[in-house]
Amino acid sequence: MCVHYPTLTEANFTTVPSIVCLEEDMLLLLMPMAFSRRFRTSNKEYFMYKVGSGSEEPSLLRIPTPTHHPRYNRPQDIAMFRWGDGGQFYLAALLFT
Repeated sequence: MCVHYPTLTEANFTTVPSIVCLEEDMLLLLMPMAFSRRFRTSNKEYFMYKVGSGSEEPSLLRIPTPTHHPRYNRPQDIAMFRWGDGGQFYLAALLFT
């Protein structure tokens, strides 16, 4: 996978970006960002990428993270479900209490 962001360097990521889950023409990306040392291991940003087709442009949507605590923000605890034909989706996250 190649992520192009002209103003960021490898130092801005704690590890390489990855695909968390995908369904049909949508995929959830994990971008482990390192903008400060304080959040070096826990600042994970999620984005939903939708592939363009025909007259529809590709899109990228930032997904709000429920928490930045690493125990409650693991990619393996997230699932995506498509809803309808208009690109709607649900994200489900398993959170330990």
